[in-house]
Amino acid sequence: MQGRRISWKATITSIGVFVLGVTIVMRTERILYYFSIPKPRGFPFGQYILFQFIHIPESLVEVFGYAVGQQGNGPGLVGIIGLSLYIACWVVALHGIKGNDFAINALIISFLFVVMYKGSLLLNSLIPMPGTYALGLMTFLLGMSIITSRSEQQFLSHKGNRIAAISLLSITHALTLYSSMELYTQGNPAPGFFNAQMLDASSSLSLSGGWWWNTWSSPNWVFLSGIVSFPVFLHFAWRVVGSDLTTTEVPSH
Repeated sequence: MQGRRISWKATITSIGVFVLGVTIVMRTERILYYFSIPKPRGFPFGQYILFQFIHIPESLVEVFGYAVGQQGNGPGLVGIIGLSLYIACWVVALHGIKGNDFAINALIISFLFVVMYKGSLLLNSLIPMPGTYALGLMTFLLGMSIITSRSEQQFLSHKGNRIAAISLLSITHALTLYSSMELYTQGNPAPGFFNAQMLDASSSLSLSGGWWWNTWSSPNWVFLSGIVSFPVFLHFAWRVVGSDLTTTEVPSH
């Protein structure tokens, strides 16, 4: 089957729209600011760009709790699981990628780097900002990769992968929820139960005995409710997504 030929009229129209867009950008200072790359203050430009190029990926993976490089002390279980699941879904979505799909992913990744770079400039910092500021764009990158994917099967299309993903996410949720509740109930900045190998860490897997509201429920009950509810939510959320995909599937002719 031969590819669809683009007419001269469509080509000229596209060039005209592109030229008009470039003209508007170049003549509007506010829009031009978002497309420009300012130079840092107090740092050599080449060294600054190289440092940002190396350390921005480290900051972006902080979204998954993968604390490495300048901002962290090494990847923990939560970060390893989160980053691994994200990469697995992304790699499967990119299976059979073509030129247009590559351009979409490259454009989003480039915008991610520009956002992080300009964030460092606003703070006049050599170290990039935490990747949590780019969480929305990381989600958008994966979503667009799946939407534009040429693969009929995605990572979560297989039942075994869904069970593994929900189980692993439930583990990371339990660890993160416990650590957060432990910090705010015990009021101790020292490492908690899951860092018990460190000095002055908690040696009891319990959230009681610290600060809590004067209610009938205990922090341990809230924690147990949270870790049970999360996998149930993921299960039913996927059932909704799966049923929606089934009902909106267009039959092939």
